[in-house]
Amino acid sequence: MRHIRTIVLCAVVMLAAAQATAFAAAVETYGLIFIIDGARGDAFHDFAVNGYQGRAILPNVKKYFIDQGVWVKKATTVFPTITGTAMPSVLTGCNSGRHGLPSLYFFDRITKRYPVLYVLAEAFDWDKWIAPSVKTIWEYFDGPDDAISFGPALHRGSDSHISILYNLQYKPLEIRSKLQLAWRDLKRKLTGGLPAHLTVVYNGWFDHKEHGNGALGADQIAEYESVDAQVGEAMELFMDTVHERQKAGVTVRYFVALGGDHGQQDIRECVSIDRFVKEQQGARAVDKIWVQVFGQRIKGNTPDDLSTFDLVCASGEGHALLYFPTMRPNGEKIWDARPPLELLRAYPYHGKMLDIPAMAVAERAISFATALDAKTDTVHVFAKGGEAAIDRKDVSGRPMYRYRVLSGNDPFGYAGDARVKHLLDDGYHHSREWQLATLDTNYPDAVVQNYQAFGERNRSPDLFLSAGQYISIGDLVDEGKSKSKHGGLTVDEAWTVVAFNGTDLTPGVVQTARVIDIVPTMLALMGKDYDPDSLDGEAIPSVMAKVQEAQAERLAPGELQAVEKAVEEQMGRLQTTNDEGVFAWASGLAALLKRPGLSAAYVETIRERAYREVAGRADSAARALVQGEVPREFLVRRRPDLPRVAPRAAVRADPTVVQGLTRDLGDKAYKRVFELLEVAFARGTDPRSENGKKALQEIDSLLGVLAALHRSGYPVMLPSFSHETWRNGPNLRYEGLTTDRTPGGASSKALSEFLRIEGARADGLRSVLFDDERARFQVAVGERLQALTRTLEAPAGKAPLDLAALGGSLGPGEVLDTLAQLDGYGRAAALPGVALSAPAPQGPSSPAHDAGRQPEAHGRAVTPPGVAQPAPTPRSSSSAAPDSGRQLDQLYQEMGVR
Repeated sequence: MRHIRTIVLCAVVMLAAAQATAFAAAVETYGLIFIIDGARGDAFHDFAVNGYQGRAILPNVKKYFIDQGVWVKKATTVFPTITGTAMPSVLTGCNSGRHGLPSLYFFDRITKRYPVLYVLAEAFDWDKWIAPSVKTIWEYFDGPDDAISFGPALHRGSDSHISILYNLQYKPLEIRSKLQLAWRDLKRKLTGGLPAHLTVVYNGWFDHKEHGNGALGADQIAEYESVDAQVGEAMELFMDTVHERQKAGVTVRYFVALGGDHGQQDIRECVSIDRFVKEQQGARAVDKIWVQVFGQRIKGNTPDDLSTFDLVCASGEGHALLYFPTMRPNGEKIWDARPPLELLRAYPYHGKMLDIPAMAVAERAISFATALDAKTDTVHVFAKGGEAAIDRKDVSGRPMYRYRVLSGNDPFGYAGDARVKHLLDDGYHHSREWQLATLDTNYPDAVVQNYQAFGERNRSPDLFLSAGQYISIGDLVDEGKSKSKHGGLTVDEAWTVVAFNGTDLTPGVVQTARVIDIVPTMLALMGKDYDPDSLDGEAIPSVMAKVQEAQAERLAPGELQAVEKAVEEQMGRLQTTNDEGVFAWASGLAALLKRPGLSAAYVETIRERAYREVAGRADSAARALVQGEVPREFLVRRRPDLPRVAPRAAVRADPTVVQGLTRDLGDKAYKRVFELLEVAFARGTDPRSENGKKALQEIDSLLGVLAALHRSGYPVMLPSFSHETWRNGPNLRYEGLTTDRTPGGASSKALSEFLRIEGARADGLRSVLFDDERARFQVAVGERLQALTRTLEAPAGKAPLDLAALGGSLGPGEVLDTLAQLDGYGRAAALPGVALSAPAPQGPSSPAHDAGRQPEAHGRAVTPPGVAQPAPTPRSSSSAAPDSGRQLDQLYQEMGVR
């Protein structure tokens, strides 16, 4: 058995919990992400389809991701196109401006550290440098032994990690993998459990060899074949696990993502920017103080005193990052503060004033340079003979970008390209519109990527440099030995691989996506809760639609027609439904539209019909429901056909609707408490630790919502517990929980032990069966549940309540979603404590069309939960190119967005 078989078999025998999804009453969902460092998208597709010199070299990639999967035709990565930036983006769904790693090497102004996350010792520091506020893909799988990592230097949140180094092949790790496999197998036999929900496998060797062989060199063909064999073995073992669970009588859903982090371009010339700065300009650049063993760099330190240095020059192959101190009039250098752009353009240096951006782009090896004007939050783009500016603003929570040529020639050449020029100086456009229009240019997605690169102000440089075609401008690590490069934003470096395979996924091609879309797409496919606003990527709608289409194809004869008939009958009922019942009607329609098999086009058509029908009704929450509750569109859609109509006077609340919503909310809140307790119990979490405090804080928020609802007169159900003894230990049953925990489940045992501890205390005895940390956490949660029980046993009150504000204490998830529905219904039906206003009808031109919104938060308008967001105002004809609407509609169709 080859080495990758051992790797993935090690990965898929981990412990995890089964989860419920919308497609079945209870299923097990498994995911695999295979990442190939340096995978150039066009090369992988060409070799997979056409082979090399008459032989197939990527048969497994072709089988699983072209013939049987969904292939993204032109997937783009982030800028700079370097592993240090792109790999965290693949694994978090965030751009570098959010995750905080602007390159593989950078300077941090606050700590004065200069990490190179490539050399031996510093390659283990990725988890320390990534922003704490960003979640990796593993951190969405919070069960013990639920998510596994093989290879990536960034692996925060994984329950098991097998490390590799950039300069090691996989074969030497075979023995180590087998040992870890044996340990995991033993652990599984002792504790029972299921395979891990998520496995991530990373191949860094392909990129390493690519630098030595060239991007498309003949010597690299063997590496294509090797990585394809690894993909094949990973898929074979992954599917073996799926089939084993199916043979056990379990309904299984699985999804696989194949991704790259960047492309690659051959090098024909090397021009060292670092040497240019030192030798030609006489500048003193901050260098690492290297610690070497047998001539190999192990780690490096930054000089303690930076007062005598002129700049930090972190350069590597396709890009460079230049950092300058802010100069005071007395000559003092301040490294903590980013120098303003006007200072960079008139920088004092040895009695002269230098225009640093102009000097940089004058060098023939530089394609373009970018710098941030922090005063206006504008990114300036410099090139030979031209300057442009990139601006950003958020519209209804969506990022919009504007690109303007300020002088001379367009640095990116967009002004002379018919595919893009209609967007220039034409106001703000959605990031996906820019990506689609620039895909086939020399600089794909350059507008968005160059702006986002400056999001992290302490680490992003004062000047980003991108190398020209086939030119390397840096030698920080490889010292001119590489035959291929990446880091710049040429089309070869920017295009990479994104593809999917999985349950009910209709094979096909998607026009484009970004690598940051892998995480949200996999989370959406696997039914995991996540906050879309915390990510820069988006679930690819074309991929989600293909799942729906495949489900329609496998339905029994007549089943799809029966669902569609039920939908039409529900539509007909609206004519006899009064305003008081419109929310219940919309809830029923929304449930029908979630049935498997309905195509995305059909669902969209019904939603638009339903929206028109309820637009004049009093219930604003109903309008949100028929649009899919909280619509998060992939692109900004112009919807002049859907008028904005304000709710009329308050209507009487339907008691059955209120009871159903609060019952559902309580059910999900208790379930989440159990899940948090299960994880804490399994890991022996001390409630006094940071993780323990965080878990208890979430539990307090959940239970606090239920207590607040009860005090305002909402019919919150009382939790009912019973204590039983099974052969495998004590077990606690929660009577109201929708999905019962199996006997002996960790959370059941945890609460059972709490009851036993409390009973022992009452009898003057002491529990010695569990460690102090588990006991303390059990007692903390048990006391909270007892306090809630006492609250719910008291008579219901009429205390004022703001459901929207209450939702602010909750993180994203099913509880918040249900509270948002209750809030929306409360605003329409004037439930206790919900103040309902009835403003005058609003139209697209009305200055009051944003009434009902909360104040701006960090520059973004926030809509209260449960309140339908107004449709975006269409662009006026005076600000748009004559045919821009038709062109954009065509781009939407290519994206698969209907």
